[in-house]
Amino acid sequence: GDVDIYAQRIRPNGTLAWHEGKKSAVVAAAEVPELEPLVVSDAQGGAIVVYQLDLTDSGQRVLLAQRVSAHGEMLWNGGERGQLLTTLPLAQGTHNVAVLPDGLGGAFVALEIVPNEETPEDVDLAVQRIHADGSLAWGDAEGDEIPAPVLAASSQWPERRPVLHADGQGGLVIAFQAGSAQGDLDVMAQRIDAEGKLRWLGGERSAEVAYTRLDERTPRIVEQDRDRILILFEVRRENGRAAVACQALTVSDGAPVYGGGRYPIGILDAGEADLHYLLDAPEPTAK
Repeated sequence: GDVDIYAQRIRPNGTLAWHEGKKSAVVAAAEVPELEPLVVSDAQGGAIVVYQLDLTDSGQRVLLAQRVSAHGEMLWNGGERGQLLTTLPLAQGTHNVAVLPDGLGGAFVALEIVPNEETPEDVDLAVQRIHADGSLAWGDAEGDEIPAPVLAASSQWPERRPVLHADGQGGLVIAFQAGSAQGDLDVMAQRIDAEGKLRWLGGERSAEVAYTRLDERTPRIVEQDRDRILILFEVRRENGRAAVACQALTVSDGAPVYGGGRYPIGILDAGEADLHYLLDAPEPTAK
């Protein structure tokens, strides 16, 4: 059936703010399902809602966004519809999307795309920035065309599960899991500046966070200091048990810090260790 998206603001005292609490604000209510909303602050008391439109006739989904004011008003496209972020089809299956506020009323949005519909297993990662007024910041377009997003990661193997973190300089760092020629999963990262330029390794390839013969997956980013970020990820051992490991990268050039720049550090194995010590340790010792 049809699925729509609504929003409501809850005051600090627990009461509903919009429409006297009698109903919620309509974010998206087309004749096809709107699904999987993600919400981030617009830094002005409102929010940006990123959601997927399910084109049921074709089996594809497209990605849209709408900005909601602090008073529950829809601000983009006269409130009649969301802003289409790309015409590229989303990858089938997981529909992984990540959203990060840009601090200026807009947001960065990362998504899994299929550049060639004849090879749906080849999944790449793209990122688009949407301004506070709903206009798209990156990519060239003619007339009413939707500009193509920045291609953050692209290879002959799938790149999936993006996570975003502010780089402290108006841009972002994206980390993700990537397939490899050996058939295992690795963790990679790239920095994109405020203008949509890839900053690490000349933009020709991503920084290697973890690339052993084991599966490294599902990364998470934690800021450690001004010029260093910490990326946590899961490692699937040969015995089937999972462990948590991490690697630090310099924000300036994406160089790995721990383990002589080559080996990540194992910090949590089946709940037997506490990872909090690592966040405060200036120079952890590699295992």
